[in-house]
Amino acid sequence: MRKFIILTTMRSGSTLLWRYLDGHPNIAAHGEMFLNSLKRGDSYATFRKTSLKTRVLHHTSRKKMVDQYLTRLFQVDEGIKAAGFKLMYPQIFNELEEWINLNEVHVIHLIRKNVLKIILSRETARIRKLTHTTTTENIVPVKVRIKPARLVKTMGRILDEVEFHRKRFSKKPRIEVAYEAFMTDKEAVTRRISEFLDVPYFDNMPMPPLKKINPDSIRELMSNYEEVRQSLTGTPFEIYLK
Repeated sequence: MRKFIILTTMRSGSTLLWRYLDGHPNIAAHGEMFLNSLKRGDSYATFRKTSLKTRVLHHTSRKKMVDQYLTRLFQVDEGIKAAGFKLMYPQIFNELEEWINLNEVHVIHLIRKNVLKIILSRETARIRKLTHTTTTENIVPVKVRIKPARLVKTMGRILDEVEFHRKRFSKKPRIEVAYEAFMTDKEAVTRRISEFLDVPYFDNMPMPPLKKINPDSIRELMSNYEEVRQSLTGTPFEIYLK
């Protein structure tokens, strides 16, 4: 059985991808197992709070705890040929990184090429207090105003973060998948991932019932689009306005 992680940052389409992969009959894909929240009953946060012993071990022997938790997570049905979970950049800690490096873990590095859309998606999610939905009813249209100087710094920081994690797991079996490529040519990306995970390709995998809540047009998302456009024109970040 092939173990994998979907390594990514916020608002890069990771929920769509992991739920889509979970629709494959031979893949068991999970969400953020290392999100510091008790909302998921199968998360590490829940696992480490199951008893006084596990609470203590989380602090005194976290390496052992991580190993026990992931061993349990990857105990899957016989028909499952690949199993994995979504891992956001900030959720990586030393013991987890060590476990990944010591085990045969394949890395699907999911990126979103347009980092400006990442920023706008994060901001609209913050305003709406909504990250995903299965219906577009009652979704309030919003526009955000972002200071160009802050925007440039944030885009640079995201690009640096992506590059850092490219190198971080450079010795692991890995592929890089762009959200934009998945949305425009789902079949080609699915074939790549299927081959990478050593599972058969299925052409009838259902798309998750998630609804797009932001328009594709950056102009429609920004209240000060012209100000930002003028600021980015002639810079390396101009390409993200498209």
